[in-house]
Amino acid sequence: MLSFDSNPIVFLGIGYGLLWLTGALAVGPAWLRPNTIWQSRTLFLVLVLVSVVFMRLPVVVFNQELNPDESQIIAQGLTLSVDPVFWRSVDGTTGGPLDSYLLLIPGWLGFTFDYIAARITGLLLILATLWLLFRTLERWFGEDVARWALLPSLILLAMTQNADLVHYSSEHLPIVLLGLLYYWYAGLQQQSVPSQSRIFLVGLVAGMVPFGKLQAVPMMFCVGLFVAIDVLTRQNLTVRQKTARLVGLVLGGMSFPLLVVVLTSLTGVFDDMITFYIVANFNYGGGDGQAWAHLLRLPAFFRKIEEFNWFVWLSLLLGITFLAFLIRNQFRLINTWKIWAFLLLLIGFTFIAITRTGSEYTHYLLFLIAPIGLLNGWFLSEIRNYVRNRPWVAPRIAAVVLAAALIPYGVRYVSWAINRTPFNACVQNSRKMPQSVVTRKILEYAQPGEKLAVWGWMCKYYVEAQMPQGVNENHTIRCVFDHPMRDIYRKRYVADLRRSMPPVFVDAVGQSLWLNDRATQGHESFPALRDFVAAHYRLAGDLDKTRIYVRADRYQQPISTTNTHVD
Repeated sequence: MLSFDSNPIVFLGIGYGLLWLTGALAVGPAWLRPNTIWQSRTLFLVLVLVSVVFMRLPVVVFNQELNPDESQIIAQGLTLSVDPVFWRSVDGTTGGPLDSYLLLIPGWLGFTFDYIAARITGLLLILATLWLLFRTLERWFGEDVARWALLPSLILLAMTQNADLVHYSSEHLPIVLLGLLYYWYAGLQQQSVPSQSRIFLVGLVAGMVPFGKLQAVPMMFCVGLFVAIDVLTRQNLTVRQKTARLVGLVLGGMSFPLLVVVLTSLTGVFDDMITFYIVANFNYGGGDGQAWAHLLRLPAFFRKIEEFNWFVWLSLLLGITFLAFLIRNQFRLINTWKIWAFLLLLIGFTFIAITRTGSEYTHYLLFLIAPIGLLNGWFLSEIRNYVRNRPWVAPRIAAVVLAAALIPYGVRYVSWAINRTPFNACVQNSRKMPQSVVTRKILEYAQPGEKLAVWGWMCKYYVEAQMPQGVNENHTIRCVFDHPMRDIYRKRYVADLRRSMPPVFVDAVGQSLWLNDRATQGHESFPALRDFVAAHYRLAGDLDKTRIYVRADRYQQPISTTNTHVD
């Protein structure tokens, strides 16, 4: 059974060596003889993917919560498996419905709705993101530059152990959709006559992005804008041809949202989608008038994750090197303006997207990995162009980038070894998902598959008990904190309880994220909920600062179970 202790030295040594080998194959073609296996593009890409999979294994098999958001999405997927109507059974708050629906696929393949299944899904999305990044770089700058520019992003995603970058999050699907848009935009630029069907597909995928995460809309808009600019600036297209392609882009962009409108109208949740996804999220953060202040905090934001901060600094150093060559060569960038203007605007829009709320959740930084990788490709491509009479310069710079990206991790490992710091934060002896004392108590009165309601923010109880949500919002900060829509959320919460009548209601205030004051945040602070619970439920226990209430009929006839793990 695959498991990892706190110091898997051999494992990390092999993974670290794999990345050095992958990097050597990236910069090696400049020195290796042509037509050898070591220059194989396929071999390089296989090593890229194998390196990431290998280094992520400790996280993948760690069947416990790494981030509360992860439990939230898994609980939503579990709930949709029994009631597939989003906004009737599930409200993803800031995350769109596609993130949760995606987790139905592992369920169809026989996986449990647990952390392993979610992380396998997230890992596949990360691999897809890297592949799309490489292919986009290759289309714009050629294979050699694509190999070099991919290295910093590859090393970061393979080597990081930061929980916010490795748990399954609502950013994983949107960055793949955005990566596909970047790839298609690069492809359209290479076509002498841009394909009308491909432009329609760009619009179609762009229309899906908001239903992965609204936060990704600025980056989606940037792609749509530059596809339109590319069409409009084509001298070989007639006005009619340009109009047809722009209409195709708009129709493609409208297709998926119109499908959502139809489906939500048929299922009676259209108004809920508008209220709880559109209106509520546009009121979530960003309304404090501090947009510039949030942007100015970007350096501090980056420093929250040491390895991401170095990833950004490495790109800045590469950019400074590029500027030195650019100034020396008198700013000759006219022929590539559709690339660099797009990349600079994309970076700017991404900065705005990740700082708008001011909350600085570090998993937002995943949105930056592909844009920074593309920017690195542009830097290296221009440097290579400026030194084309000295072909050794660019590969040597790429080799320096490789060393600068990898050596800090080796230094970190040595420092950890000297200080006897654990190398691995995801220590486990089993792939089974452990159950908390609260979950074991819940399962004395209910069974997996029955509904559960949690007041507070402890979504892991749904996952550990394998019980779907009895309420739309599986964490209740919007029912607790004072904001203009709180009464609407509270009204829906009680309506959901009346509809589902879950056998167990849990008040997790005291133990949950951000909600720990029972006097002001417990379910009694909401009179309608207090009265409903008092009328229909009985207190069955107060464990780990969490109160477990059982429906009156079930309280009289509890279920006997001795299970302590969920397979």
